[in-house]
Amino acid sequence: VRTIQALESQEIKDIVIITSNKNALREVIDTYLLHAKIVYVEQSIPKGMGDALLKAKDVLQETFFLLHAHHVEAAIFIKQMQEMQQRTNEVVLLAKETENLEKYGVIKLDGDIVTKITEKPTRTSREKGLRVIGIYLLNKQFLPYLLEASDSHYNFEEALAHYGTKSLVKAVVTDEDVLTLKYPWDILHIKD
Repeated sequence: VRTIQALESQEIKDIVIITSNKNALREVIDTYLLHAKIVYVEQSIPKGMGDALLKAKDVLQETFFLLHAHHVEAAIFIKQMQEMQQRTNEVVLLAKETENLEKYGVIKLDGDIVTKITEKPTRTSREKGLRVIGIYLLNKQFLPYLLEASDSHYNFEEALAHYGTKSLVKAVVTDEDVLTLKYPWDILHIKD
């Protein structure tokens, strides 16, 4: 619900929620006074983010954000990403410098253009690099690449890397703390 409220604060009023069970989530969300128009799409078997996105392809707008529900801080990044896409009309992702690159999708940049995407690279050193945060501003031109990707759990990342060889993918790199509530212990990182 906090993520929906963050999106609403940025004037995003059409939201698609992909869930394994439409009714249980809807009951929780409907108890809050939200102003967004919410469409629920069911993904009965969790087969990754790419499969989830394809389940929703018929209800997506020409450009759209893709993010996980645990990104309660999304509002602080949306305007920057929208401004970059207005200049390029292409895919924009959010990145942050970090260690422990083997845990994340990692990118290489030339300026703000993504030149390489690697999902969970093998650890080779303790060097820092840019990890993908998991907030994406996509367009419908990306979807055919996703349809062509292998039927694997990481087909979204595979399609994004392939799309980047044919079209422009840019990154907004942030120094902001990226809050997430993906794991219970993430709450320990939240300050005031």
